[in-house]
Amino acid sequence: MSHQPLIASLHSFAYYVPSKVITNEYLSNLLDVSPEWIFERSGVLERRYVEDNQSTSDIAMQCLNNMKDKYQTNFEDIDIIIAATLSSDYYFPGIAPIIQNKLGISKQIPCLDIRTQCASFPYILETAQAYVALGKYKKVLVVCADVQSKNLDFTPDGKNVTMLFGDGASAFIVEKNTENSEEQNSINGIIDTIIRADGSGVLSLYNPMPGTSHVGHIDFKNINSKDRYPNMDGRSVFKNAVTYFKEVTQEIMTRNNINIEEIDHFIFHQANLRIIETVAAQLKIDPKKIFNNIEKFGNTTSATVGICLAEATEKGIIKKGDLILTSAFGTGFMWGSSLFRI
Repeated sequence: MSHQPLIASLHSFAYYVPSKVITNEYLSNLLDVSPEWIFERSGVLERRYVEDNQSTSDIAMQCLNNMKDKYQTNFEDIDIIIAATLSSDYYFPGIAPIIQNKLGISKQIPCLDIRTQCASFPYILETAQAYVALGKYKKVLVVCADVQSKNLDFTPDGKNVTMLFGDGASAFIVEKNTENSEEQNSINGIIDTIIRADGSGVLSLYNPMPGTSHVGHIDFKNINSKDRYPNMDGRSVFKNAVTYFKEVTQEIMTRNNINIEEIDHFIFHQANLRIIETVAAQLKIDPKKIFNNIEKFGNTTSATVGICLAEATEKGIIKKGDLILTSAFGTGFMWGSSLFRI
């Protein structure tokens, strides 16, 4: 593995999940399936939903309050906010400027939203790192938050999607490394990121409305149709997720000349436990090296990898100096991987 000085590091992992717990038993009555059926196909036992009066920016702010409490973060030092969500408070704008306003920080710092859904972690990390590497900004606040529960089909028709998702937020800071190259020696920082996409998979997982493919953006003739809800071809998503998860995880190790044994922790997007277990088995990864929390939080879309990082750090599972590999896959299709030391 290269021992070149690392330009940017990531730290101050924080997360928030709402207090309302939604069990498989509760959903089974709505979706007309058994709790066991849900768990066997997803690995989810329960997930969290926001209250009716909570928005995506609300749970993002709860997450940032947790960051401030734990790390004494001074948000006035932030040079740019980059946020990821598919469920902004409004159709537009995104949540980044909303967060800036709620934080009460400088009205001059730029705000950027990206829409890479479940693949958000590698995409947003590469974006933040690039800004730091270019010297544009020294300190980037990254926020990933999603509220899926307000747009799910709670009928048997929606069972394959609805059983998977929960609401949650995660955040961290990407910052220019201040350590000199001799001290650093690849101990702390972002080593590599890979991002990929295949647009031919768009219609395998998408939400038709609202959108400009409809005559009226929201087609009022079909307002009660299933086009209001996420639409998923489960077989296609599963097959492609396993393929691309495996490929990109192997690719980032190969091009950095490291092997599985050298990785301390693998953190995969929490899409579906069956996908994660299939990829782990094919790559022969020791399950003890994989941190999952999908069983209690479900798939929180853009927030999953960050939530895993924050929870594993909080529990002392991830320690300073650990080598972390993350991979994510989602709608688009988009996917990617990242490699870094904490």
